[in-house]
Amino acid sequence: MTKTLGDLLVLSASEFEQRVADLFVMVGYNNVQTTGGSGDLMADIICTSPRGEKVVVQCKRYVRDHNVSSPEIQKFAGMVHAYHRADKGIFITTSSFTEPANKLAHVLHIELIDGEMLCQYFLRAGRAVR
Repeated sequence: MTKTLGDLLVLSASEFEQRVADLFVMVGYNNVQTTGGSGDLMADIICTSPRGEKVVVQCKRYVRDHNVSSPEIQKFAGMVHAYHRADKGIFITTSSFTEPANKLAHVLHIELIDGEMLCQYFLRAGRAVR
């Protein structure tokens, strides 16, 4: 069971993506598929939201001081909408986001989930399953 950032940081990149995919299943997403690896075109997970939206998720297992920057959000947003033709993009990291990344994500309607928030989601989902 994931309880802390440390629990997530010891995972490999593919294990981290799978753990996040499992979380999406626990909170009601459907057709959850991990697609990560080289050549994933900025989509580590593709799924369907409880409201029927196509969702693309990018997962970055970064150490605490390696924040996600604006160029990463730019690339992700472009791939979410132009390539994957998804309704929604969610960028998840174990670290945090720079202020420019936060502002850009807001404008481009990309949901951001940082490490602290991600741990809260895991804790809530764990309680909901019991």
